[in-house]
Amino acid sequence: MARFCSAFIHNCLRGLFMLVLLMGAAQAQIINNTGSNITLLRLNTTYSNSSISFSNVPGISFTADANSTYQIVCTGNMKQGTAAGGFQLQWTGPSSPTGVQITATIGSTFKSANAFSAVMASTLSPATSDTATLVTLSLINGPNAGTVQLQAASDVALETLTIEAPFICTVTP
Repeated sequence: MARFCSAFIHNCLRGLFMLVLLMGAAQAQIINNTGSNITLLRLNTTYSNSSISFSNVPGISFTADANSTYQIVCTGNMKQGTAAGGFQLQWTGPSSPTGVQITATIGSTFKSANAFSAVMASTLSPATSDTATLVTLSLINGPNAGTVQLQAASDVALETLTIEAPFICTVTP
């Protein structure tokens, strides 16, 4: 009975903060059943980039403490303006991390990298439709605290990459 009640309360709290995010809050925190803070990040408005130069995806950043470990999982939809285009994604973060593992699954395309500012790029298929997206980051941070930021760009100049709102990430220490 105690396990059921604990799980019920935890799921209710998680649902409450997801409701806050859906109502427009850019960031919220909950405490999971192990006592860890889980930060929820949200892209509130559609992000577009028609350049091959990276720019920050608004709302998808957090401060990483020195000598800490994080798991980040992001979900949402992205699309390209024409069939010729694709995406470029990268995470930036503090200098001297001990370990970084990044993955991006967009539709049927899977990409991975093992360093900050390592570019993951591919053509979207189908390009002009909303395509389910899953982006992950596993970080073992070193001695330097700093901001972790998702960045995106088109892989073809003058073709618009769009990440649809809401694009939601969970950050678990």
